[in-house]
Amino acid sequence: SPAGSVVWTTTTMDKVLREAAPPDAEGPEILLYAAKGEFEPFQIAVRADADGVVRASLSEFAGPGTIAPGTLHRVDYVQIAAPSDPGAILSGQLPDPLVPIGAGSDVAAPGGQNQPLWFTVGVPRDAAAGDYTATLTVDVGGAAQDIPVKLHVFDFALPAEIWFDGQWNSSFEALGGS
Repeated sequence: SPAGSVVWTTTTMDKVLREAAPPDAEGPEILLYAAKGEFEPFQIAVRADADGVVRASLSEFAGPGTIAPGTLHRVDYVQIAAPSDPGAILSGQLPDPLVPIGAGSDVAAPGGQNQPLWFTVGVPRDAAAGDYTATLTVDVGGAAQDIPVKLHVFDFALPAEIWFDGQWNSSFEALGGS
């Protein structure tokens, strides 16, 4: 991690709370797996010791071809006055909105709190299958760290059109079960 901060990766299923403690161990790289035509996200979190600015940028992926670095979003927080149900996350600020930002944009990093960043890599439908590498550069208050990002592209493509209807918000009973 850059001096005066902790940078770590976490799954895209994790909601990084402002007050959550960073993990004890940091991974050495980010590993991604995607099919052709797939969008694959990943998330990092930064916890600066003092108020500061974070800048992040991802290089182009190089391998059997090249793949653009994709998009970057700042994870914002929603103020919550009270939990909505007994199973709710107990925090006054819940991470949810993804605000698009440009690579290298200034992101406020409040001291002693977490600030996640969300990246999405789009694999072209005509990308060559194989292993690609890129570099994620994270700068916190002028101290930078390069993190290797590895992407494996499988030798198949997702369908261009979805050919089935999803069934959402149905119960087993509504479908004839008992």
